[in-house]
Amino acid sequence: MQVQFSGTRISGFSACNRFTGQLTEDSRGFSITQITTTRMACSSVREEIEREFLYLLNDYRTIARDGDRILIIGPNREVLSFSKINPSSK
Repeated sequence: MQVQFSGTRISGFSACNRFTGQLTEDSRGFSITQITTTRMACSSVREEIEREFLYLLNDYRTIARDGDRILIIGPNREVLSFSKINPSSK
């Protein structure tokens, strides 16, 4: 999984496809809306991982930085954690 932020846009790779979405702020915190993806064919395992990831991403409320990690925290305190990777380690 890869996630990138640029202004009010979020984009990345979600196990099988590339995705993009819009970051908006409301009284409950941040939300990620208008998520769109490419439509590549993948294994059923990757498709399930991607489906779960995008479902969770769509319901998250808080975005925070913790050192070199970005935390996306959901309404029930679920956490997606992303760490910066060194491009040479890809």
